[in-house]
Amino acid sequence: FDCFRDYSPEHPPPLPAQQRAISAYYAKVSEMDKNLGLLLDALEDAGVADRTAVILHSDHGFHLGEHGFWSKLTLYEESSRVPLLAAVPGSAGNGQRCEALVELVDVLPTLAELYGVDGPELSALDGLSMTPLLRDTSSEFKQVARTTMGHGGRAQGERVRSQSASYQRYPASKTHEAAEALYDLQNDPLEQHNVAHQPAYQKLRAEMEAHLKR
Repeated sequence: FDCFRDYSPEHPPPLPAQQRAISAYYAKVSEMDKNLGLLLDALEDAGVADRTAVILHSDHGFHLGEHGFWSKLTLYEESSRVPLLAAVPGSAGNGQRCEALVELVDVLPTLAELYGVDGPELSALDGLSMTPLLRDTSSEFKQVARTTMGHGGRAQGERVRSQSASYQRYPASKTHEAAEALYDLQNDPLEQHNVAHQPAYQKLRAEMEAHLKR
């Protein structure tokens, strides 16, 4: 991250640095895969694999040059979306791909339900338990997923994503005017064309903006 914090789409890193960054990223993915295997083997060796839920996730995605960005700290799909893998003993959904929208705030309620943890504090959590998806990956779950980007305790932008659209909104700052972006993911999955101000998309824009206010 620190290697690329001073670069931008207008001032990209030199090509050799880009190549090294991509190589290093995939090396880290391989290392994580190896370490996960060691962890799963250790659970088997300890005799607790059949009663241990394993949930793997990161806290953010990562750009490798998409949209001209490197590292994190954007509201595009590459930075907002994270890997999430779950394996729960006895769950029918183990080993299956799930296309449902979930959020990281759903992890804690899920673990609490799986292990029978209850209490008044849990009812105040923002997330929902993902156990229905663990039983049946085609279950209905959430209409949208939200992402907030910030620094130093200040929100610098927010995003809401449905299965078919992505809406980004940025507040005004000392250096930038307020801005927004809407992407039709069915026709533009790489988020290349901002349609927030096109007349044909105003109904969708209003619907997505309303989700941010809830």
